[in-house]
Amino acid sequence: MDRRYSDEVVRTGEKLYKDSIALGRALYELSGSCLEALQAYKAQVPEVISNFVYTSKQDAYTWKGSDPEKIKKLANSVMQKGKPSLIIGAAHGALMAGLVLALLIDTPLWFLRFSMFKRNDKGPVITTGDVDFLAQYRGKDVLLLDEDSASGQTLKIFAERLATFGFSLRTGAVIRHGATQFKPDHVGNVWWE
Repeated sequence: MDRRYSDEVVRTGEKLYKDSIALGRALYELSGSCLEALQAYKAQVPEVISNFVYTSKQDAYTWKGSDPEKIKKLANSVMQKGKPSLIIGAAHGALMAGLVLALLIDTPLWFLRFSMFKRNDKGPVITTGDVDFLAQYRGKDVLLLDEDSASGQTLKIFAERLATFGFSLRTGAVIRHGATQFKPDHVGNVWWE
């Protein structure tokens, strides 16, 4: 395998990634220790990326898909079929929705980079660390999440790719366009524009 980074850099990156999910949850739920957790996280960020500025395309659907009331409706739909063992969000769009949903239904959360609109991804970007983490959920109920299902392509491709992991898969979107051909198992709101 051709590797761009040393094992140490990969391990450090994977630790930062896992810690960032925990930090995001702590910040979003305003836990009593979130400021200390933020300082501890900031202290471990390598200087080479400490000034990184994330930029992205504006996306009205991501904004609509981050509405807590719509996420609460999605949570109700998900829980009617039972609590999943894991939520896997399509990053970047499902970051906020994933954090809120995971807190509402008290479920572990993971993200895989898959951004057809913002990053022109053709499929989810799955690292060796992702494969190792996800192995513990083989045979378990896993919810794949995207904040929106405008055309449905992202969730459709996401589900097709992750079906190879042996999960019992469900799909969910905070918002779904009424005319999309792919219908997620769970939706918070259907809209027409």
